[in-house]
Amino acid sequence: NVVHDDTSKLIRGMESLQTAVRAAFSDYDTDGSGYIERDELLAVLRDINPEIAEKDSEAEKLLAACDADKDGRISLQEFCDFVFQKTELAVLHTWHLADGRVQQKFIDGRIRMTFPDGCTVDKYKNGLKHQRDADGTILLTDPSAGGETTIKPDGTIILNYGDGRSITKLPDGTTITKESNGTTTQIDAGGVRTVTSVDGLRTSYFSNGAVVEVFSNAQAETSGVRRVQRCAAGELILTYTDGSKLQFNPADSVLIETLVDGSVLQRFADGHGVQGKDYDPTSKTLSTEEMLAEIDSGRSKMPREPGKPPVVSFSEIASAAVASVARHLIAAVDGKEVLADDEVAVASVGSAGGVTEELAGGVLRTMFSDGRVLEKHPDGTIVEKQASDADRRRQTNPDGTVILIDSRTGTETTIRPSGTSITVYADGHKVQTSKDGTTITTAADGTETQIDPKGNRITKTPSGETTVYRVDGTIIETSASGEKKQICPDGCVIITRKDGTTEQTDTDGLHVITLPDGSYTMLTPSGSKIEAQASGEKLQTDPDGCQIRTFVDGRRVQRDPSGRMLETLSDGTFRQCEPDGSGLELSVDNKQQWDFPAGSLSASLDGISGTDQKKK
Repeated sequence: NVVHDDTSKLIRGMESLQTAVRAAFSDYDTDGSGYIERDELLAVLRDINPEIAEKDSEAEKLLAACDADKDGRISLQEFCDFVFQKTELAVLHTWHLADGRVQQKFIDGRIRMTFPDGCTVDKYKNGLKHQRDADGTILLTDPSAGGETTIKPDGTIILNYGDGRSITKLPDGTTITKESNGTTTQIDAGGVRTVTSVDGLRTSYFSNGAVVEVFSNAQAETSGVRRVQRCAAGELILTYTDGSKLQFNPADSVLIETLVDGSVLQRFADGHGVQGKDYDPTSKTLSTEEMLAEIDSGRSKMPREPGKPPVVSFSEIASAAVASVARHLIAAVDGKEVLADDEVAVASVGSAGGVTEELAGGVLRTMFSDGRVLEKHPDGTIVEKQASDADRRRQTNPDGTVILIDSRTGTETTIRPSGTSITVYADGHKVQTSKDGTTITTAADGTETQIDPKGNRITKTPSGETTVYRVDGTIIETSASGEKKQICPDGCVIITRKDGTTEQTDTDGLHVITLPDGSYTMLTPSGSKIEAQASGEKLQTDPDGCQIRTFVDGRRVQRDPSGRMLETLSDGTFRQCEPDGSGLELSVDNKQQWDFPAGSLSASLDGISGTDQKKK
């Protein structure tokens, strides 16, 4: 928005030309007819540019050029078209210079210089200058504001201010602001804000609350630390110039030091430690005294006091001030609680010393010369405010929960020790990110969208409707009444009713309705209908009239369109009954066949009867 506003400011002079012409037109349309006659035209032209229209021939020429419909008068649209669209007619004079340049004077008082390489420079009466280079680069200069804007062909916009500040906006949305004192702030398209100070310290602020400091070579050489990271959950990670790392977890006050060779030294809140490589069963336990010996010898970079975070010069997030307030050592002086002398000394170790005072309710406030303020409450809560950004504050609760509040934007982010972060925005919507990467966004209207690490998405509306979008392309819609509709990647649709009935339709035309008791009806693409009972019995009816009934015991009865009945028993016995009642039975076991004359057998889809009187 800053880039857009400043650019608009610079080009506003050009836009005001059209406004000026429209206003002049209204002023000199003395009879309010909506047209300018010849005499009125003279007045309008003198108002825009006093140097023209001194002769009647000029007015006649312009009247003829403006009067598109040749009715002897000029409408507002005709005049605006003439001035702002038909630029070849709006040129009053053209000079061809000896060096190849071409100078033109326009009716609005503008002077244009065109160079042999194609570069053009327009100078307006209000001082605004518009330059377009041969490669398409545009340079806008506003002498009244002391600013200059460059618009490159790739969409990059650079604003340079008279006080030395500059703002660069890249095509991908990244904005880079450089202050007159040399401090640079970059905000990328993802919202990550990186501030680079004059001394080379680079600090990045991430949307989840994490902060990373990277020191300059000079700072790293002095402190021995190359990088400090404060994770979203509150963990502090220091990377030293020799490649070793030191991690502090405020949730359990455990310090973990990892050396370049992979060996690990852990120190717990009670002072004892464990030494050895990761997953090494031979790791040994060190006593408090042995841990101090490691630290005093320089083999370990851990602080001497157990359970406390390390302190780093030049660091805002691992500063002595933060460490001193966290230690909360209190001494009684004249009946008033203040920080002990050694604590005040520690607080002064950092780049900016501080003064501590006690407020009502036992709150300790430390104010630093750089404007930072730290407040420690009796319950262990610490509130941090930065002078450079008074609208933001950071609160750390005793359980390790971190709360980031931005009163300017109205956002509040809570980061729990478990790694879950919750951000509430001014418009009422909320974003929750779990440690596993799951994100839950709740809109102001109550609509909730959950995205898991695999990319599956679930949307829930306040009315109770739920839609699931799986990464394989499956979509599941559930209504407030409980009815569910599933659309598979292959186009298959499955609807589940509130009573448990399901209805499935495949892309090939297969249609299946299944009742809660397990029975179902299936319509195949060929036109066959299959009705299955919960017991397992099935009846299939084909388009040609053929019916097949299958029983649970394996028996199968078939009626052909001709009326012939066929029955197969579970033991393989085969029976056949013709429409006239004749038929046969074939025993598979003893390979015997019995024939029956007409009228001997009767049959239905329940089976063939009358075969008990067998004749060989």
